[in-house]
Amino acid sequence: MSLLTSIVDLDCIQVDLDKGGFNPENKSTEIEAIAHSIAELEGLVRIPVVKPLGIDEYELVDGYLEYYAYKAARELNPNLPDRITVFVMKPSNEKAILEQLEVDRQIAQIEQPSTKNQNETDKKLDLRVSNLESRIDSGFKNLSVELQSLITPLSLLEAKLENLSGRITTLSEEMREAIPNKLNLLSASDNEIRDALIEAGIKEKYAEATLKAIEYWKAPGRKLTWANLKQSTTGRKSVCNIKDFGVTTFNKLKEIAKIK
Repeated sequence: MSLLTSIVDLDCIQVDLDKGGFNPENKSTEIEAIAHSIAELEGLVRIPVVKPLGIDEYELVDGYLEYYAYKAARELNPNLPDRITVFVMKPSNEKAILEQLEVDRQIAQIEQPSTKNQNETDKKLDLRVSNLESRIDSGFKNLSVELQSLITPLSLLEAKLENLSGRITTLSEEMREAIPNKLNLLSASDNEIRDALIEAGIKEKYAEATLKAIEYWKAPGRKLTWANLKQSTTGRKSVCNIKDFGVTTFNKLKEIAKIK
């Protein structure tokens, strides 16, 4: 005579609470306590007993607490399979199994001296405290996982922002190098203006004419502006016309200089 285990789907197990004399509502504290343990261990220590009713159909004979605790544990740990390990009674061993279960029940029902009720109350209280601690612990673990899932993207974003900031800094420096620092005609010396024009490809004769035009408009009672300087270019009929100060030189001067 052998006692064999089998793995069956939870949905294949029928539960007759009236027949089993078990009320899940009255055992909610115990169910929750065992559920937390099952969720952590990812399995049952005590195995329920079932009786075959047909092909893939069973009736729960013993282990109601474990059965309901396992179902509750699947809500805490979705990775738990929807199948459970059970002892399957056979006609050859049914009588012996039922006798053993009855003996276990009788032993469990033996009353202890006067302190039994107080002990049960204390145990219930201890279980509730343990359940509360498990909930808090589970909550912290879930929170930690959620925070970790946020930290990784934030770290990547921080790295991207840092990289982007570096690229912006580099681009800004390159732009500053690419944009020449224009001369201020209001403060630059004649030599500085002459050298800048010659470096820009203007012949010295035209550079000297440019200096005369600038000097003319810097004189008291006049104002140095681009519009006024343009009036001094050759080809215009104006009293302020400066010989050899052409439009080409004027345009080149605007490229390399500013009036501020």
